[in-house]
Amino acid sequence: MMYIDIPQKTKVDIKALHWNYIQNRCSSIERGRKQNRKQCLINHLDAFEKQYSSQYRIPKNLGKSFFDDLEIITCGEFTDLLKMKRKYSCLHIKYQIIHKDEKVRNLNKYEKDLYDLGVRIRKFLDYDTFNKSEETNWGARRFLLKLHESVCPYCNAQYIYVSSGDDGIKPQIDHFFPKAEYPIFSCSIYNMVPSCYNCNHTKSDKEKSILSPYVRGFYDDATFGIKMGSRTLSNVEKVDLNKDIEICLKAKESSSIKNQVKNSKMIFKLEDSYNCYQIELIDLIKRIQKNNKIKVQNNRKILGTEKEFKSLILGIPLGAEMKNYLFKKLKEDFWKKFHK
Repeated sequence: MMYIDIPQKTKVDIKALHWNYIQNRCSSIERGRKQNRKQCLINHLDAFEKQYSSQYRIPKNLGKSFFDDLEIITCGEFTDLLKMKRKYSCLHIKYQIIHKDEKVRNLNKYEKDLYDLGVRIRKFLDYDTFNKSEETNWGARRFLLKLHESVCPYCNAQYIYVSSGDDGIKPQIDHFFPKAEYPIFSCSIYNMVPSCYNCNHTKSDKEKSILSPYVRGFYDDATFGIKMGSRTLSNVEKVDLNKDIEICLKAKESSSIKNQVKNSKMIFKLEDSYNCYQIELIDLIKRIQKNNKIKVQNNRKILGTEKEFKSLILGIPLGAEMKNYLFKKLKEDFWKKFHK
């Protein structure tokens, strides 16, 4: 998993644009109603509080509290979302409630009212409109262009892009906290992770098991290696390309996030994904084997700086150190750990 590193100026721009979009939602009036959308939702939130505050922990003045926090909920960074998740745990719709078979759905009154309230919150925030907005307006397309991510942060093995035309092609957007379970985050900027199709659909509701790319990446918490038979090699120069080889990913035992690393490896099937790229893998190993450190030292003037040589051998664009690119971690691990 790769960290989505957003420059501060871009964060400010995104927040201003998104908050303006949300405020327009608050003041707009739904067809056939006299009150604006904000007041309608306040009424529903307050009615829910009145009905269930004696049985469940619900913030006082739920409607006012929700709208006082709305800027944090929709535009706050990921750490802010965690605080809001705890504060509004009463609005969390459990997986079992959502996924009961509709033909035999047997919800009690509280479950039904909570489910219906979640639908109203999602309708108010209206992610579907945000997702389909044209490029001239603020919406998912412009948000993704602002992020400028070209590789899926979950797997780092698939390109993602926003097309230059008006055909609507753009990356999948994974809701880290699923919008059906957490309706208050259905249109929250830092709950929306650009991803490839496979990662978006395999992650599903497993947010408790992994890290958000808006928090951190794996980096020094895991290492890519090469398995040749039952052996995991510590030096890429010893790989015998006449034998079957596999990519492996191992979490460091000393890492504070080793469980999340293991879960990500399993959920996103990272080893299977990387082993689909045998041609690229073998080509990379050949280049590293052909240019060991002794050759680098003997040909320093010809090859240029170590950074230039590294860029040439690994196929890394110069100046791309701070950006995500395809197979970034694997290539960096091979260089640091195996090019000995």
